[in-house]
Amino acid sequence: PGVGAALECAARWAESRGMDSVTGRTQLIICPGYRFQVVDVLITNFHQPKSTLLLLVAAFLGSEAQVHQAYAAALGNGFRFLSYGDSSVLIPSKFLGSEFNPSEADDSHWRVVRSC
Repeated sequence: PGVGAALECAARWAESRGMDSVTGRTQLIICPGYRFQVVDVLITNFHQPKSTLLLLVAAFLGSEAQVHQAYAAALGNGFRFLSYGDSSVLIPSKFLGSEFNPSEADDSHWRVVRSC
């Protein structure tokens, strides 16, 4: 089952127990080396240097070097950063298929494309 099915299952579980919300805690920090088990695509904006959100992006892309490469491509193409800037959709190349033709940076794990 996918993420949507898991969320629906959790919602039904909570509803069957008369709960309208479920809370919990975690001490998980996602950083390079983390193996994603559920997430195939990451939608996010461009983050501040040295932030924990940037660690998440580095973990998804595979390394800090790939983050620098992606951010350099974004800066070189006029992308705006931070909360009111452009967002990024990070999709592993294995999901894009051969018909996908990136106009910008290309790597075996990600692609940066801007479309208006």
